[in-house]
Amino acid sequence: MISIGLPVQWQVLLQNILGWKKSIIEVLKSVPKEKLVLGIPFYTRLWKTEDDELTSYALSMEKANEFIEENNMELEWDEKSGQYYGEVQIENVVYKSGLRTVIL
Repeated sequence: MISIGLPVQWQVLLQNILGWKKSIIEVLKSVPKEKLVLGIPFYTRLWKTEDDELTSYALSMEKANEFIEENNMELEWDEKSGQYYGEVQIENVVYKSGLRTVIL
């Protein structure tokens, strides 16, 4: 993650903008700009594993950010999936989340 004294949500925003820009430039090499449509997700999923049972919840980026901050979830860039990934255990429950876009 870029670390230049910015809050984590702005660092994630900056990293994602840089990644999206490179991706769009590559796509525009083979797709006319008039035909390019971008969709930006403003939600993510929080995966919960408890007693070997996996469930997930859709969270707004604001709620995801609150969860990350309140539970000190560390985010790391995962090159393979192209997103930030975080995992935290609270008592006997493991929470995981991947963030592909901005944390507001």
